[in-house]
Amino acid sequence: MKQHQTNSNKVFAYLKNGIKQKVKTQKLPLVTFFLFIIVFICSFLWSNGPLPNVTVDYNLAKEEMYHCTLHRIIDGDTVVANCPLKNPKLVNIRIWGMDAPETNQIPWGEKATNALNRIFLMNKHDIITILIRDIDQYNRYVGQIFINNKEIDVGLQMVSEGFAVVYKQYNNDPQYLYHEDLAKSHKKGIWQHPGPQQNPAAWRKVNPF
Repeated sequence: MKQHQTNSNKVFAYLKNGIKQKVKTQKLPLVTFFLFIIVFICSFLWSNGPLPNVTVDYNLAKEEMYHCTLHRIIDGDTVVANCPLKNPKLVNIRIWGMDAPETNQIPWGEKATNALNRIFLMNKHDIITILIRDIDQYNRYVGQIFINNKEIDVGLQMVSEGFAVVYKQYNNDPQYLYHEDLAKSHKKGIWQHPGPQQNPAAWRKVNPF
């Protein structure tokens, strides 16, 4: 973010100085000069990628169910979906009820992401059902995701396979807690060895993004 802002400041300073020079010398017609500016800005944005933190101005209602399609998986507990089917737009969905190791928690973050990929690939997920629960501090929708006509709760499946913990701050569902205890007792996934992967929230506090 900081590097992107520095580059942007340099570009706009350059343009500002350029405008002053062209106005003084009047060597270029006004239309030609502004065309030059537009091309320069487009070239800059193309080489540096889209601006960060771009959000979609689209509202999904809390406690409502939506039929969507999966666009891509970001990490072990976040996906991008097209919602709803009738008027699809890209939205970030933080999976409700569970917390997976972060990508930088090597190798557990990658393992959690792979596990989430596998859950979607092993089941029919052309259409997924999302129950919107909340909106988090990063402006992501928090949703409970179901596949196979609501037969499989994706978050619960991640907990059951041992690649996520129950996010007890927001979820006290007995079924989730039961399956977490089973995963612990069978030493599945993150429960194979003690470590910070067993408490991603605590790890984030000492390893801020």
